[in-house]
Amino acid sequence: MIGLFKDLGSAGPLGLHALLFLAAGWAVLQVRQVLFRESPVTQVVVAFIAACGVAVAGALFVAMTAGGVPWGQVLSRTLLSGVLTAALAPLLLITLMQARWLVR
Repeated sequence: MIGLFKDLGSAGPLGLHALLFLAAGWAVLQVRQVLFRESPVTQVVVAFIAACGVAVAGALFVAMTAGGVPWGQVLSRTLLSGVLTAALAPLLLITLMQARWLVR
């Protein structure tokens, strides 16, 4: 869901962030046995790492398709994206947990 929200707010190709966050979600699922998922700290850290990975992958995609991207801009946007996504992740997870009955 975070990827879809980022796609709606970006000028990049629709679906890029959604696919990148899908890959990040798959990676998290591979290590979920060792994570304490109910902890807000874990949720914030995992969301920050995933968002940073997605931002770097998105910057690489832009660099390959549209030309170079300044490293300062990549770093600042990566950190900003990571912080904002990490801040929203626990709230989104609480909302989804409350709405879980909708998909059952």
